[in-house]
Amino acid sequence: MKNHLRFLSLFAGCFTLFLIGTTFAVRADEKDDLEKKMLAEKKKIDARIEAEVNTLIKKEKADPNDAKSLYELGVRCWNGNDAEKDLTAVELYRRAAEMGYVDAQYAYGMAYLELLKEIMPRAAAKAEGVKWLQKAADQGHEKAQLAIAKCYLMGEGVKQDSAEAFKIYREMADAGSAGALYELHVCYWFGYGVKKDKAKAAEVLRKSAEMGYVEAQNRLGFYYQRGNGDIPVDLHEAVKWYTLAAAQGDSGSKAYLERLKDFIPLLEQAEKGDAEAQYKLARYFIEHSDIGDPSVKSREEGIRKWLLKAAENGHVTAQLDLAEAYAHFEIGIWWFARKKDFAEAAKWYRKAADQGDPMGQGMLGWLYATGRGVDKDLKTAVEWFRKGAAQGNAEAQFGMGFSLQESWLEPYNEEKDWKTVVDWYVKAADSGLKHSLPELENTRDYTVELQCKIAELYRSRYNLARQYKDEPADRYLAEAVKWYRKAAEAHDEYGLYKLQELAENDCKEAKEALRTLAKNGNEMALEFIEAGGWDEPEEEKDGD
Repeated sequence: MKNHLRFLSLFAGCFTLFLIGTTFAVRADEKDDLEKKMLAEKKKIDARIEAEVNTLIKKEKADPNDAKSLYELGVRCWNGNDAEKDLTAVELYRRAAEMGYVDAQYAYGMAYLELLKEIMPRAAAKAEGVKWLQKAADQGHEKAQLAIAKCYLMGEGVKQDSAEAFKIYREMADAGSAGALYELHVCYWFGYGVKKDKAKAAEVLRKSAEMGYVEAQNRLGFYYQRGNGDIPVDLHEAVKWYTLAAAQGDSGSKAYLERLKDFIPLLEQAEKGDAEAQYKLARYFIEHSDIGDPSVKSREEGIRKWLLKAAENGHVTAQLDLAEAYAHFEIGIWWFARKKDFAEAAKWYRKAADQGDPMGQGMLGWLYATGRGVDKDLKTAVEWFRKGAAQGNAEAQFGMGFSLQESWLEPYNEEKDWKTVVDWYVKAADSGLKHSLPELENTRDYTVELQCKIAELYRSRYNLARQYKDEPADRYLAEAVKWYRKAAEAHDEYGLYKLQELAENDCKEAKEALRTLAKNGNEMALEFIEAGGWDEPEEEKDGD
């Protein structure tokens, strides 16, 4: 059994040689030699497989003259190898098929379509597969008949003919085949060989499911789960059909049952007015497209309905999500608003802010600061910043520093206010910004950009201290390096270039920062220290 994949690769190699010989122009004698080598190698492989099969038959005490015995041994081989491309099983199928055993003829035909087409000319393999499937189909083998119809539908081994496929399915369905009814539903649904008719598709699908066909039960459950064509959303019906399919071992139906087990109670709680359940339901619809809401016509309507209900019932996160949708398009439901509407954003930020939410307070402050959706009012903006900042909101903390630096309420005094501004910016950077704000509207990460802004403030202070020599300057430079390094650690190129610039001005802290970044795998930092010759601290170099 261990040689099967080796046999497969040898077969593939033989046909590769054959294709090479027929693709390129070669002399006739070279082509003859190539074909002889290919045939000789194939005979060796055939002999190995035959020997292995004969050994296996003896070991398993199977009757070599009994087709059923050979077929069942083939099934055990195929399944015993995790459904790999098992040539030993195929050989057993072949022997049983040539004895006229119908199940073996079906299996042998499918082997050509699914396995042997990979190691021999595909057209020839498909045609041979159809031949053996037809032998089984002529004896009334239902799976073979369905497979033949599928071959006509897909054009595999025969000329593509969807009308012939539909005809076969129709005749089988009239004779009571549940599998054919299921395939008819596909034909009616997509218009394969017949005019599209979704009502008829639903009708024949239900008949197939009622006859116990597991694929039909699963599909009908799925249609009831999300709504499709003439089948409305009905989660209890979905549970009914999934349960029947799961009882037959269908793993997909079992998985959907598990999902619906939690979803249906959530829907019931939301319908009773539970704001948390309403919000969870809206988020579920945002993140999944495979479950529908019976009360609306589309998934989008369901999201809109439940998010609005939750927000109107005071759910703060729902209010923020609505505000985000109208102001920023950042939560995956940009279509909800279609276009920015800052008045609506202000409405929902205010509702959240009035309940004490720090993000609502911070963002409402910025709407007042910029006059978006409300009348511009810097005093009111700072009031909301102060409330949000007290709760650790980064946007509000940045607003406190920015409003002071920009002299919104009183003139900015460099000596008196500089440290306060920096402290607010540091708090905002440590808290982590979620939005683009004035002076930070950039393609870079907002927090990273703020880190660089802090570094620039420290660098400016360093230059002033050096110019007037009224206080030690080095501590400011060290802080600038620290914040550039934080940005660089987040893979920000601007921060890296600024460190390089400082290192070129003989800043030891900047060189050390680049060395640390390089050791941690930052390739650009490694290039900088190699180009600048900063791979070792200066004191070590002096010791050399």
